[in-house]
Amino acid sequence: MLFLAGLIGMVAVSTAAMWGFEELSTENARDEVTTPGDTEQPEMTTNSSALLDIATGPEDAADDPEGDDYGVSRGTTVADTLSGTSINEFLDGLDDDDTILAGDGDDVANGGDGNDAVSGDRGDDTLHGGAGNDTVSGGDGNDSVLGHDGDDLLDGEDGDDSLLGGEGDDTLSGGAGNDALHGYLDDDTLDGGAGSDTLFGGDGNDQLSGIAPGGTPPEDDQDYLNGGAGDDRISLGAGDIATGGNGADSFILRDWLDAQHQGQIVDFNTSEDNLVLLYDDTGDAAPDVSIEGGTDVPGLHRILLDGEVVAEVTSDAALTLAHITLIPQTEG
Repeated sequence: MLFLAGLIGMVAVSTAAMWGFEELSTENARDEVTTPGDTEQPEMTTNSSALLDIATGPEDAADDPEGDDYGVSRGTTVADTLSGTSINEFLDGLDDDDTILAGDGDDVANGGDGNDAVSGDRGDDTLHGGAGNDTVSGGDGNDSVLGHDGDDLLDGEDGDDSLLGGEGDDTLSGGAGNDALHGYLDDDTLDGGAGSDTLFGGDGNDQLSGIAPGGTPPEDDQDYLNGGAGDDRISLGAGDIATGGNGADSFILRDWLDAQHQGQIVDFNTSEDNLVLLYDDTGDAAPDVSIEGGTDVPGLHRILLDGEVVAEVTSDAALTLAHITLIPQTEG
């Protein structure tokens, strides 16, 4: 369990390292996240030169956009609309509220200053919102989507995507595929969508959801959820593994979890965390809630609804019914 909790943070932090964070060694990344609740954030680089460093290929090709099938398109100090083509391109909106449509190819796009709309379309793209309240979507392909400063809306859409919110209250949606989402700073909302996703809230009071869209097979949807520092709200889907990290966290379970696809909570703090069980009240009576365990394996408890296990909880002390709140779904 502890290894899995560390893995949650490790994957998120390691993924973020390629997005403009200062360089971290693999060994240091492992050391920083092995203990559940360790939420130290690496420092983030957000200056414009760092963004351009990611695109050294396009920068070298500036005198010959046709060379090596790599194009360069730059905006101005006013609102621009930049559209890519079928080749690999670097598109930079610079100032003001820009719209960038990257097109086909493995593109690099930077919204720059302003409230920008950046879309990747096809290809494995790297998309930066820059400063401002941006909307950035990856489209098809395995994309890297970064918000940077501001309250951003990030959507990986299809593919195995990596999303990083940055500063501001960001909303991250993984979409289809096995995605990695990192809120980083402030109060973020993360939704993995379909697939086996890794969500790391980072600092702030974050909301994380591992609940997949209807019709997703439970065996294809095990997520790893780490709230990080702050008072987080973590909703577990089928088979999800969650750690709250530092702060008074709320873990949300639903009555459709079962013994084959139960949730796992690995660091429940009985002095400040709480469990919320939502049940279908449209036709059923409130379920009977019970707790087993805590003696054969110290700290390991099983939560049962009407006699069926829906979650395993590892806690620092004895878990009692006083730690559980039962709420009808129509009120939750």
